[in-house]
Amino acid sequence: MKKVLVVAFALFMSVIPAFAASAVYVKPFTMHLSAKDSKTVELAILKACKACKWSAVKISDTEIQAHLAIRVHKVSVSIRFDANGYEINYLSSENMSYSSRRNSIHSKYNTWVSKLYKTIAANINSAAIKELENAD
Repeated sequence: MKKVLVVAFALFMSVIPAFAASAVYVKPFTMHLSAKDSKTVELAILKACKACKWSAVKISDTEIQAHLAIRVHKVSVSIRFDANGYEINYLSSENMSYSSRRNSIHSKYNTWVSKLYKTIAANINSAAIKELENAD
């Protein structure tokens, strides 16, 4: 009986790392800032989507939906924004092992969204720097 428990425990422990690598929490990416106006943020988002190979669709003056397709994986996010910041939230996905019950998804989701998030921030910073240079 002890051997069976030890083998079962070892088997259980070997499965945990594999699960942890493929399922991570779906989290919103939020940035608070003070941009010149919401148009600056909108342009930074559209430019970042293009640079990161996301297709972007403007839904309203304060929302853009972005879609990414890599091989068999598809991801859609909502990017809400104004002059005070932006937030990227999960909308849908295909072949990403999404579980609403566990709020988990394939680890690549956060990698791809994080890259988009950082590129938007870099574009906003670049616009702010250009604005300062032009003010001189």
